[in-house]
Amino acid sequence: MDQFMPTLVLPRADAERQSIIDHSGKISKAAFKALIWIFSSFGTAAFVGRMAFRVKTRRFFRDDFIVTLATAFLVAETVVLYYYTDRIFLVEAGKSNADFLPTLDDLLSLKWATVWLNIYNSLAWTAVFLIKASFLVVFWPLTRALPFKIKYYLWFGAVATAISYGAIISQSFIICPYFGVESFKCAAITNYPSMYFGLSLMVFLLDLATDVIIISIPIALLRIAQHMRLYQKIRIAAFLCLSLAMVIISIVRISGGFFINLQGKREISLAWANMLLHIEAGVAVLMGSISAFRAVFAGQGSPEEASHPSLIYRIMKKLGLYGTSSSGVVEQADERNWPSSPEHTRATLVSLREFIRRHNRESGHTTLESNDDLQDPYHQFIRQQREDQNSGQDLWQSFRMPDWRVEGEAIELVPYPAAHIRRNA
Repeated sequence: MDQFMPTLVLPRADAERQSIIDHSGKISKAAFKALIWIFSSFGTAAFVGRMAFRVKTRRFFRDDFIVTLATAFLVAETVVLYYYTDRIFLVEAGKSNADFLPTLDDLLSLKWATVWLNIYNSLAWTAVFLIKASFLVVFWPLTRALPFKIKYYLWFGAVATAISYGAIISQSFIICPYFGVESFKCAAITNYPSMYFGLSLMVFLLDLATDVIIISIPIALLRIAQHMRLYQKIRIAAFLCLSLAMVIISIVRISGGFFINLQGKREISLAWANMLLHIEAGVAVLMGSISAFRAVFAGQGSPEEASHPSLIYRIMKKLGLYGTSSSGVVEQADERNWPSSPEHTRATLVSLREFIRRHNRESGHTTLESNDDLQDPYHQFIRQQREDQNSGQDLWQSFRMPDWRVEGEAIELVPYPAAHIRRNA
């Protein structure tokens, strides 16, 4: 009966031919397909976690919508890349192995290869640059009170990112502007390998330049905020490490994919370049989806946004690494570290109003009795400030006042830019 059973083993010639195809690239086909789903899963899982955190806090920001769109492009390019994998390794075998002879069916399957390659490149690069745009959107509110040169630099980064995106998207169409059967004309172009290498180098430089611009923005903000807390610096360091990972991926993509084709010319492996682009897109979505990212500069944001601690802060709070106030409310470790302004005095009246009128505070944590006159401390502060200004004292001396003791608590007014009130039990 066994002699009538159909065999599942390929003929020796077909098995060797398939092995040549599967191992023709800088990375094997099996590892290629595994990495597709691994990095896509990383980015998608991080996005789901970010959205779950936003739903829990019931707050959404502009960068959330941009990251959502980037995740959609990541999922789309993952599907296209997986569908296009067999054709990628078929092209690699024809370029790198002299023992491989393509059949008519192989050539017909490559008829629309250029179309799928252009679609994949467009989707993947769009996902990467959407994440870069989300970073610029987050950084923009932080520059409102900073010197104009920081704002101009941010605008320069936005324009450079937009131009780089357009140039990178058009690169694949410049390499081979033909589709269908006419796409085989690209193989007959004598300077095709050198043109492909030159355009790939251009893509690498543009991608690297935009990454460096985006990394330099938080570094500039960190230099201005000299009195930032330790855990804020750790968060910024984590963000910079992720951004540096993007730079490393770009360098590996351009440096590790070279091989000598059958014509004896140096060329970049198609499988290697596409896989590293997919890894960069997955890491970009992962980096943009970290829920604690927006709280990196929570101490420099608006009071409304600072009232929602980040996920990392909540975890550290559960571990007992952050303390609580005497009233049981979690103290916000973030402080506003805006640069000092010696030309103008800015009293901390906003924080004073929030403290007295219970803005952004729960209803059981009052400090003043309802029968107290809330206007007396305010007028006392204004009179003291005017007296100090008229006497010609130093700027910071105008904020020094005796402690107010109400209900057993001492309220210490802190000079700008800290913009908060310390309560000493």
